[in-house]
Amino acid sequence: MEVGDLVQLSSYGKKISVNHNFIGKVGVIVHWDWNKDKYAIFRVHWAAGGFMYHIRRDLKKVKTS
Repeated sequence: MEVGDLVQLSSYGKKISVNHNFIGKVGVIVHWDWNKDKYAIFRVHWAAGGFMYHIRRDLKKVKTS
């Protein structure tokens, strides 16, 4: 995943209670970095409003047809 990619919550991400406002919404990755445990951390600007940090497992790319 790269900056500018459209994303939505994965099935794993939908199960996390703090993500309930973003279920069914689309967001765009605005920044990413590695944390000390070598996990990719993505900052997502959600169309529902606001920013949220997620690990890779929480997200999936939006499929375009």
